[in-house]
Amino acid sequence: MQHAGDERAAFRVSLVKSSGLAFLSLAFTAAGVFLAADPTGQFGVLGRIVGLAAIAFFGLGSFVLFREVTRRGDVVVVDSHGIRDVRVSEDTIPWGDIVSVSESTVSGERFVMLQVTEELEARLPTTTRARWNKTVNEGFAATLAPSQRGAFTGYAVSMRGLDGSHADLIAAVQRFAPGARTAPPIA
Repeated sequence: MQHAGDERAAFRVSLVKSSGLAFLSLAFTAAGVFLAADPTGQFGVLGRIVGLAAIAFFGLGSFVLFREVTRRGDVVVVDSHGIRDVRVSEDTIPWGDIVSVSESTVSGERFVMLQVTEELEARLPTTTRARWNKTVNEGFAATLAPSQRGAFTGYAVSMRGLDGSHADLIAAVQRFAPGARTAPPIA
């Protein structure tokens, strides 16, 4: 994480924050292998099904988390040009293409949600993960009252596993967003 005098706020992977979750996911994968193998014969068919599901879910989670732990370089960068989260896109999302910035919380995890113009949406090369998250979030938002939907639409930027906090991200947005150095309204 960079500090106040810097020309940008950049956040990298924190091994301390990321490693625990990756190892926990690996432990659940191992438990799934034990259930699926059922060496004692006590778990039956249901145990094997649960074990296979755990292998699939936590095995994929372990792969993704270990990939995140080994990521090098800046993950989230906020500067006078815009916001870049390499988990969303390798490209910077320019301030001029951000329609709104809001916050949302899901199961205790806080996110900054970026709603972008239709023009940027059409040309922004996003990651598979970002497209999947956006689809899930917008599906969930469709079940909410119209006044609550904005907090779950757009691209989610999280500080999970990074060397800064949600407050650091909010401060960076407020510092670098155009117009008297205040952020677009954060609902």
